Amino acid sequence: MSDDVYNGWCKHRVPLTSCAECSHIDAEPARTAEAVAREREEMRESCAQAVEDTTTVGRRAGALVRATPLTATPLADERDAAHERAEKAEALLGRVDDGPCVECGETTESRAGNPGRWPVMLARADQPGRVRHHHVACVTAWLARAERAEAERDEALAVRKLLMGAL
Repeated sequence: MSDDVYNGWCKHRVPLTSCAECSHIDAEPARTAEAVAREREEMRESCAQAVEDTTTVGRRAGALVRATPLTATPLADERDAAHERAEKAEALLGRVDDGPCVECGETTESRAGNPGRWPVMLARADQPGRVRHHHVACVTAWLARAERAEAERDEALAVRKLLMGAL
């Protein structure tokens, strides 16, 4: 049982704000810690009884529910862990963005809407092993120029072979 479920749903499996019988649980402003603990114990016991049956699995499930600490918040804990992982990933991505593109000099942006502004970390032939920032668009343009140059070279070789064959 988690605080998320406890705060939002009553024992009748409807929202607390909609349940006429249980709406006082959320509306009572001056509840004491003991009253909250009693309500949580009652809720835990009703949950345990709901999952228990005569089978071994049912008895184990009821025992697990009864063993759950009253302060357990698995959904909130999982949500917080996911947020922490996302923040760490964003921090790592932010480290890649901090340099200018070697080709054009403008800063790369991994979160840009234009994929051409995204960073690509590549090493240059004159500095092997040292990766530097490049825009995707700059790398794409460089590759297009290299492909055109290769096509021109291949065409020149073909013309040379034709001329050599004619002699």
